[in-house]
Amino acid sequence: MSHTYVQNVIHVAFSTKHRSKSISKEFQPRLWAYVAGICKNHGIFVHAVGGTDDHIHLLIQIPAPLSVAKAVLAIKSNSSRWANEQGNKFAVSYTHLDVYKRQVLPSIKMSPDASAYLNPPSKNSGGI
Repeated sequence: MSHTYVQNVIHVAFSTKHRSKSISKEFQPRLWAYVAGICKNHGIFVHAVGGTDDHIHLLIQIPAPLSVAKAVLAIKSNSSRWANEQGNKFAVSYTHLDVYKRQVLPSIKMSPDASAYLNPPSKNSGGI
């Protein structure tokens, strides 16, 4: 095959332990920015990041060489470690992209801090 195109766009949701409402409005922008920074450091394109007091949502595009499992592990382990140091605890769950686009994405308010880490996908990244 002379041309191969891979586009791994997934929705990831991390919830607080026991869905406790422990992500304060003041902490949310810092958490979103931190998670976006983790993604950037791993070559993961962030389409959106946001959430509420008991969970965080990410719409991310994973580069072809990186598995979904490794990408989620990198985000989860690093953000959980950092959040735990700040007094927050997280678990993980997944949903479908179409559900995310219809129901979740319109309700997310992007943090100005997190948007600094967002960049348009390059021609070679298989961007949307």
